[in-house]
Amino acid sequence: MASPNPDTEESPSNTNPALRLPPEILKIIVDQVPNSNIKNLRLTCRFYSQTVALRLHRVFISANPRNVEVFTAIANHDVFRAQITEIIWDDALLCPRQPNYNFENDYESMDEADDIDIYRINWRGAVPGWFRKACRDNVSFLRGHRYFNIYRPSLVAREQKASEQMPMEGAWAYYRELLQQQRHILDSKAHIDALEKHIGSFPTLRRIVITPAAHGWLYGPLYKTPMIRAFPRGFNYYIPRGWPAIDTIVPEWDDDGSDWQGFRVVTRLLAENKDCGRVTDLRMDTNRLELGLNSRMFEKENRTLDDFQGALARPNFVHLHLDLMVDHHQRQADVFRSGLLKRALAGASAGKGLKYLSLRANTDIYRGSHYCDWYFPLTTIFTPDSYLRLEHFGLARFYVKQDDLLVLLASLPKDPTLG
Repeated sequence: MASPNPDTEESPSNTNPALRLPPEILKIIVDQVPNSNIKNLRLTCRFYSQTVALRLHRVFISANPRNVEVFTAIANHDVFRAQITEIIWDDALLCPRQPNYNFENDYESMDEADDIDIYRINWRGAVPGWFRKACRDNVSFLRGHRYFNIYRPSLVAREQKASEQMPMEGAWAYYRELLQQQRHILDSKAHIDALEKHIGSFPTLRRIVITPAAHGWLYGPLYKTPMIRAFPRGFNYYIPRGWPAIDTIVPEWDDDGSDWQGFRVVTRLLAENKDCGRVTDLRMDTNRLELGLNSRMFEKENRTLDDFQGALARPNFVHLHLDLMVDHHQRQADVFRSGLLKRALAGASAGKGLKYLSLRANTDIYRGSHYCDWYFPLTTIFTPDSYLRLEHFGLARFYVKQDDLLVLLASLPKDPTLG
C-alpha cells in the first residue's frame, strides 16, 4: 500500500467532510469548547492548526516555574502576545502562614479506624498533620455545598475528582516539589524579572489583576493558571490565600516586606512606564475573601505609595478596584485622615479623575446606634476632582453617615442617557 502523499492528503478534495465546514459554522462549534480542547484540536492536522485560533486574552504570573515559562513563551510569540489584554498576578504562596513553623517535619500518625471516611477516601499516609487536616477540610467544604448546588455540572465534576483523590503521600510529595520550585523562584526573583522584561511586549494590554484567590476551592480554581492545569488528577492540597488575615489590628506598612508583593512590583513597573503606558485598569481583587491590601500604606509617605500615585497619575489611567484590609470598627478611618489616598485619587489620570472606582473593606458591618462613632467622613477620601468623570462608583463595607453619602452621590456626574 502506497504511503500518503503529504502534498495531497490535506487538500480540500481529500479531507474529511467535517474539515470542509464553512468557517462561520466551524467557529460556532469551536466557540463551545474550552481552550484545552482547542489546543488538542490544533495538533490533529495542519488544517485545524491554521484555521482554529486559541482564545488567548490573558496571561498569568506567579512564583511558580510553569507560570513563568508559559508567560515568557507567550510574550515571545509574535501572534499570541498581540491578543493579550490582561495579566493576572497570582499572589498566593503555597505554604501556611505560621511563622517559625517547621511544616515539613510535623508528621502525624492516625488511628486505623479513622483512615477511610464515609466517602471512601483513604486518609492514611506519612504526611504532616496540618496538610492532612487541610485536605479533609477541603473535602468537607465540598460535600457541605452539594445539597445547595446538587445539579450544577461543575460540582458533579469536582465530586468525581474528590472520589478519585490521589494517595496522601503522593499528594504531599507533589506539594513538597511545588514548595521547592516556589522557593527557587522567590530566591531568584524570576517571576519579577519576567514581568519587568516582558510587560511592554503586549501591544493590547489594558488590565492587571492582583489576587490572593487564584486557587479558589478544591478542584474549583478562580483562575486555571498553567500551574493549576498541570496538577495531577485528584490532587488535594492546602489551598493558599495569599495575603495575611487580621483579627482587629492591621500591621504597619513595611515597604520591604514580603506580603503584597504583586502590588509593590506592578505599581513600580507602571510608575516607571515599563508597559509603554498601555495599562489603564488596575485591580486588587480578593474575590470577596476577608483579605485586602494593607490600608496603612496610606497612613504616611512611603515608596510604594509614590509608585501607586505615579501609576494612577498616568494620563490614560481610568479604572481602579481596591479591596482593602482596614482596622476594625472605630480605627478604620484613622489611616485615611492623612489624606494620602485622597491625594492619589484626586491626581488620577493627570488630574482628570477616574472613570471607574471601587473600594471595598474587609470589615463586618453591624447595626446599632452606638456604631455611629465608627464612621469616617467621605471627604477624608474623596474630593470633587476624584469623581468628575466617574461612570461607575462602588463603596462597600465602610461605615458612613447617610447625609454624607447622599451629598457624595448628588455630586457624581449625571448619566447623559437619562436626560
